[in-house]
Amino acid sequence: MEKRRKRTGVIIALTAMAMMTAGCGKTDGFTARLDKNTACTLRMAGGYKNFEAMEEEFNRFNAYYPKASLSYTYVDDYKNTIQAALMSAEAPDLYFEYSDMQLSPLVLSESGLDFSAVRANLIYRNDAQEVTMLPMFANTYGMLVNESLFETAGLSVPETFSALMECCLKFKESGYESPLMACYDWSLFMNLTTGVLGSAVAADKDNADRINSLGKDGGNAILPFLENIRLLSGSEVIDTDVCRSEITNNYNSVIMRFFEGDVPLMLCTAETVSGTEKREERSAAYSENPFEYSFHPFPLSDGTLSYYDTAYLGDLAVNRNSKNLDMALEFMRFLFTTEELNTLAKNKGTLTVTKDLSFDEKYKAFEQMNETNVLSGRYGMISEEAYAEVRAAVILVFEGIMSAEETAAGFGALQQYLYLCDTIEMIS
Repeated sequence: MEKRRKRTGVIIALTAMAMMTAGCGKTDGFTARLDKNTACTLRMAGGYKNFEAMEEEFNRFNAYYPKASLSYTYVDDYKNTIQAALMSAEAPDLYFEYSDMQLSPLVLSESGLDFSAVRANLIYRNDAQEVTMLPMFANTYGMLVNESLFETAGLSVPETFSALMECCLKFKESGYESPLMACYDWSLFMNLTTGVLGSAVAADKDNADRINSLGKDGGNAILPFLENIRLLSGSEVIDTDVCRSEITNNYNSVIMRFFEGDVPLMLCTAETVSGTEKREERSAAYSENPFEYSFHPFPLSDGTLSYYDTAYLGDLAVNRNSKNLDMALEFMRFLFTTEELNTLAKNKGTLTVTKDLSFDEKYKAFEQMNETNVLSGRYGMISEEAYAEVRAAVILVFEGIMSAEETAAGFGALQQYLYLCDTIEMIS
């Protein structure tokens, strides 16, 4: 074994017998191109420990190739050790790639692979406009909604900022301490930041260039949404003291607090939502009093609902030197179909990367996603510097350090004022 490669022995070997007992059907739109009796073991390497969803996909792949198997290896310190793994005697055929790694995988856009099932804004292209890796999971920001509370109150899930405020104020009047909650610092300000950016870009695509210019025009582009943040902060519909004391992280703590059943709206990410189903039985409160819930866009304007759409958990790439290149490409052809990507997302509990956003009830509200209201997290629609500046504007307004007008006027030089905020973690 290559000594430079740090790894643990998490290896999943799926035999033909195990595959055939899974009762797998065949995928619409996929036709096998190789001899069905082709025998090989595809090696896959990743930095993700629990990958049962991929096991299920290979179970389904065995309906076409019953003598093929998958060996998945979890690699410690992935980004620093995957290159050594690719040079080893047991180099993976498939591995997870990130846009900042540049490991020269096979160019998929020249392989005949059809990846039209994937939303275009999620597909990374290098400087030569080549596609060398494909996303399997998507992420976004939004709010978990306790549908049962809304039904009891006779309210509809809000799709505009005005409706959001109206609902939250009614819940507040009914005795709910904090109708809107979030992991204070991280989840709250990430939702507000992407909400501002998404709303601005949905209102006018040219606002992206204005914001990137880091000048007065950029400040004016986000001003209406900063005003909404001021209203949100001043209304006490989100009790930040309660959020600080009761929610300690953006994953398990968010889910378990939401499952207490007294939170109408909880800001979080789709990645957080992916963990809800497994935690239902771990919550005594939810087990005793279960309720209907779903994930929705967080409206920060009275215009078109906007969405922040990005890939996560890394993209799948093919080792150009794979000893099983034909079968590796067959598996990629199989996996990157709408049916299989949706099945993979469903098994993992995440948002799909396909254009069919309504297949999972939890995320059905995002089926309105389209090019006019999507803020792409992949292509630098908003530069990193501009994103950081908008986040600074959001924090300064929400914390009451500056007015929305002052923040807009000073756009481009706001980060220097963040030291005035009480909690430095919110800018990390």
